[in-house]
Amino acid sequence: MKVRDLMTEKQKLARVTTVTMLPEVAKKMKESDTGIIPVVDEQNQEKLIGLITDRDIAVRAVAEGIDLANAKVGDFMSKDLNCISPDTDTAEASRLMSERQLHRLCVVDNDRLVGILSLGDLVEADRREGGKALEGISHGVKSEKKSGM
Repeated sequence: MKVRDLMTEKQKLARVTTVTMLPEVAKKMKESDTGIIPVVDEQNQEKLIGLITDRDIAVRAVAEGIDLANAKVGDFMSKDLNCISPDTDTAEASRLMSERQLHRLCVVDNDRLVGILSLGDLVEADRREGGKALEGISHGVKSEKKSGM
């Protein structure tokens, strides 16, 4: 099975740009029932340039006492993206999630956002592959706790 068969397609994803204000992002997260929103280029709405998560907002902005009304996505988004092709095999996607301790992978085609693949997508479609990814992610968390991180 290929990633394209399981991913949430971009048409169903909320998207923002670097100049979107954080309160608007939080509102989009609530409306979309998600904790992550792709950040696209202002001129080229197809080009993925980052991600903004509920954790980015909570840890990088709220916890630092930032005035959210004047805070833009570009100052708090994650730029280190983990991306795969829509033609990637789901077993490979599962391996990457496990290896890198990820719950989601951006799906891109020539730097163009085409969707997001979540751990939930894998689990829903294939309990075996999703279970492998979850086991790897869980194992990494257990290892960090044992080492005092």
